[in-house]
Amino acid sequence: MMPRKHYTIADSKYADELIKLDFPENLITSAEDCEVYHNHCNKYTMKFLNGSYGSLVHQKFDKYFKVCAIDDELFEIQQKLSCKDGLGTNYHVDGVYLPLDHLNLLQSKHYKDVYILTSSPYGSLDKNILKILNQYPYDSYIINPNFLDYHGFIGRVSEIRPPLWDVNYAFTNGNPEDIIEINHKIYDDIKVFLAFDYLL
Repeated sequence: MMPRKHYTIADSKYADELIKLDFPENLITSAEDCEVYHNHCNKYTMKFLNGSYGSLVHQKFDKYFKVCAIDDELFEIQQKLSCKDGLGTNYHVDGVYLPLDHLNLLQSKHYKDVYILTSSPYGSLDKNILKILNQYPYDSYIINPNFLDYHGFIGRVSEIRPPLWDVNYAFTNGNPEDIIEINHKIYDDIKVFLAFDYLL
């Protein structure tokens, strides 16, 4: 008996358009999800983030950020922002267990020493996560889903998505002034903010 073939982007009637938006043609999905991705990306001017585990980004993302290929130096930065052990260095902070999933390490193209670790875990921003973020030694933000989102969050809720459900996080070594300036640059260009602060 032949193994059943998985449905992929290449099988979709939207394949050509999705592949132009950097979706991998071998991404396992469904016909329904392909239609959701197609409609969402066209509505919000988004594309698949090359090399990511399912992140969608604004089509002008590359103008502002570079996705980091992890070498030893960048591994240290990622571990530091994650509060996890690095190469012989202990970055762990008691009580800080960040909601980490579907990670990307980004470098600002305007401030070369500013790094942002993005995370898109399933789940809402609740009081337990807020408590953890209060103890986090760097700055953290909620990413605007019209700038960066996880493809698995798209279409989970019809019409209006609850604003603190399926949150994308930004953990950064950048100071608030840097993030404000990056926000302004992006908004002035595409009328979309990178990230929002939250009330603690």
